[in-house]
Amino acid sequence: MLTRTGLHLLELKHWQGEISGDGIQWQRRLPTGKTRLVDNPLLLANRKAKRLASLLGHYADKQPSRIKAPYVSAAVFLHAANLRVALDPVGRQHVYRPHGGPRSGLPDIADLLLGKPQGTGHLATAPAAGRAGSRKPPAGISSPTSPTSHTSVVPHAGWAEAATRTPLFRVGITIFHAI
Repeated sequence: MLTRTGLHLLELKHWQGEISGDGIQWQRRLPTGKTRLVDNPLLLANRKAKRLASLLGHYADKQPSRIKAPYVSAAVFLHAANLRVALDPVGRQHVYRPHGGPRSGLPDIADLLLGKPQGTGHLATAPAAGRAGSRKPPAGISSPTSPTSHTSVVPHAGWAEAATRTPLFRVGITIFHAI
């Protein structure tokens, strides 16, 4: 998901029941009463984010303008309405609940997607545009009609143009832009 806070890879989990655990392993208690041990999904999300960043960097290096690949952060979004969360503080890191959802000790997904950028390396608009705090996209970038509409906009100067010429962006990578 591309937002003004950066490019985020979200691992979506519609798990119901109860989840407990730590930074390495979670225990899922299903509504049926069965329990399952699973790896913390942030571990998988981090691997996916690193792979995506590597692919973007590979194609960025091939561009004549030597554009910089964006930083890709990873997070987990637990979006089932009837989920109870009992994760320890390490297990809760980078794990989010639905906007306006029940208070579960997890931060609201809006905190991640609509918050302030963490630094210039995470900016979702071209640094030269000077619009990091603006909700209006830079010139030449159309604003989406809904928070989940897709666009080929990417974070740093030169990416919008490169995205139209680079095979990576023609083979199914969709980047979402939240307004």
